[in-house]
Amino acid sequence: MGVSSARRPENSLITVIMRAGSLVPVDETTCQVWWAAPGLARSWHEELLTPAESDRMIRFRRQEDRNRLVVGNALLRLTVAQALGCPVEQVDIGRSCPDCQKPHGKPTVVGHDLHVSVSHSGNRIAVAITRVAEVGVDVEQVDPRTPIAELLANVLSPGEAAEDMDFHTRWARKEAVLKATGLGLRTRMSKLTLGPTGLVAFTGRPDLVGSCSLHDLKPGPGYAAAVAVLTDQPVTVAEHDGSWLLDRGDDA
Repeated sequence: MGVSSARRPENSLITVIMRAGSLVPVDETTCQVWWAAPGLARSWHEELLTPAESDRMIRFRRQEDRNRLVVGNALLRLTVAQALGCPVEQVDIGRSCPDCQKPHGKPTVVGHDLHVSVSHSGNRIAVAITRVAEVGVDVEQVDPRTPIAELLANVLSPGEAAEDMDFHTRWARKEAVLKATGLGLRTRMSKLTLGPTGLVAFTGRPDLVGSCSLHDLKPGPGYAAAVAVLTDQPVTVAEHDGSWLLDRGDDA
């Protein structure tokens, strides 16, 4: 189900962006990562949600959780709109789960050769967009309360050692790869082995070794983040502040 079924303010934000000459093209060798924060949520962002997304938002009790969902979905659609140079209401995002066909799967841009991924944690929201290949992005808030010792058995592969890498960095890198494949956390992270050069082994998916471009991101202090693009070609990662996309010029 895409945004074509959702309501949208009469003044199309993308029209303003195009008039200002601020479009950021997505070329054939670049992966863009756009950053935002839940505090940027505005009421008109909710009008970009599909009915299924609105229902999910309402089920959240905490306002900050609602804001993460709203801003994540708004930023996703606005980055796609500015990449395509079209009104945001023409962006159709599919989320069909390959297992149950319910709308909670990996997001896809219907009808276009764009690949996207969304992640949020704490005060960070990230949207990755590229034409290169399937992409996955993950951001993790570094929480001292995380039960690292309890989680390591499910995260480390037999070829890895805990001291080789920061826990949250390893988690972000592995989840980015799993999101790019569309498998997500249905697959145990222990099936993946990471080395200094990136992905060096993947039980059940050996084809991805040498065909996964993995990059650490710069989410700021207190966070770890990574993006994975499933290609054996060089990829340039460009990070952008997404706040201007979310700002219509008013406080509505």
